[in-house]
Amino acid sequence: MDYNSEPFSVMTIDGLHYIKSVMSDNPYELTLLCDTSWEGEVFEVPATVEHEGREYTVTGIDVGHSWHLQNLGELRIPPTVLHIFPEACVGIKSLRKVNIPDHCRVHSEAFAQCGIEELILGEGVILEDGCFDGIRAKQVNIPDTTKWVPSRIEDESDSCIEPIPVSSDSMYDILGFIFRYSIWHYMELLKRARKGDEWAKREFASGISSMNFVISVVQNESLYKPPFSPDEILCLLDENEKHWISQFKENQERIMNMNSSDDDLPF
Repeated sequence: MDYNSEPFSVMTIDGLHYIKSVMSDNPYELTLLCDTSWEGEVFEVPATVEHEGREYTVTGIDVGHSWHLQNLGELRIPPTVLHIFPEACVGIKSLRKVNIPDHCRVHSEAFAQCGIEELILGEGVILEDGCFDGIRAKQVNIPDTTKWVPSRIEDESDSCIEPIPVSSDSMYDILGFIFRYSIWHYMELLKRARKGDEWAKREFASGISSMNFVISVVQNESLYKPPFSPDEILCLLDENEKHWISQFKENQERIMNMNSSDDDLPF
């Protein structure tokens, strides 16, 4: 998105960068951009700001250069914020604690690959696909009033899909779509694998292998690099379980080598 062209002209207020809200016709509602102007270990998003004699309400957070933030440990979000837009705070490895205010919609990938360990959800929050992918949390308390947006289908955006209430039956789907590849997700997969669920076993092993691959190829500062090491998961396994992880990896490498050999054939 080009924030320097109309209607997304950037306003600088008290050293922070804002654009006019894209979700409201109210000219006095602003969206804060997540970038390196967020200084300090704790950053508190302002609820209102004054500019040229007028008061503006901060109703959203949008993408800036979040992955360049290296020291932010806690993000405090006021109740005025109703939207945290796609990839708004993606890749902040240092981030450990976040609160999501009541009735806020957390859009896809908003906090993906952040180091969040403590996540507080308010009432009536709406969670979109992948908004907390790969975070460090081992468990999150999800209020009964939370709604979630199932994974989008072909030719249909998340905004076209009606959010549905959470339930005990949908919790594993939420883990798979909202918190996939978080420590919590891995721990739940491991529980199912230990009960003999072959799908969970393969999914767990595949996730660990994928994480190892990503860590080996991406640069240290990349927002795609997971905020935790596979060793934090593998330390939960016994020797037999570590063995089937190794077997899975060997089988995958064998399949890849076979496919590479097939590509060299003249027919």
